[in-house]
Amino acid sequence: MKREISDSAFEIFFVELMRQAKTNPKGLPAATYVEQIAFVCGQKFLERSCDKKRILNQTELIKYVCREFWTEVYSKQMDQLRRNLQQEGNYVLTDLRFRGLRRFESMHKEDIELHLAFACGMLRGALAALNVTATVTAEVAEPPACAFIVTMLDRPAAA
Repeated sequence: MKREISDSAFEIFFVELMRQAKTNPKGLPAATYVEQIAFVCGQKFLERSCDKKRILNQTELIKYVCREFWTEVYSKQMDQLRRNLQQEGNYVLTDLRFRGLRRFESMHKEDIELHLAFACGMLRGALAALNVTATVTAEVAEPPACAFIVTMLDRPAAA
């Protein structure tokens, strides 16, 4: 059975998460709070939906995250996957119609940062569930397109 997160459920969850992030009891910056929550969500979501045994190497791992995981969370695959040839373990994942930035023109800067922090946390959590420690950052040049830069700090052995 294919699992996807419905748009309405995602929006309700995210609105509540944004409200909590702005008044979080830990006193963290809102984007950090959202990223930490998203990390756990990404980790748990991938653990429930992935057969880790079929992911054998780094290339398969990143393709799985771009195709399967991203589709389950955002209802579409990443549009582009590029590897940095100068530095092994660096990837640029591009979503040309990132759901978090669909209504970019009417969004406040802080809300945009929270959407990006959530997506980065989800990706980092998914990778952690696959035993990969990584940093994930987001860049927005022309909304709603968004590029996620993944730097794997420890990587599975290439097959």
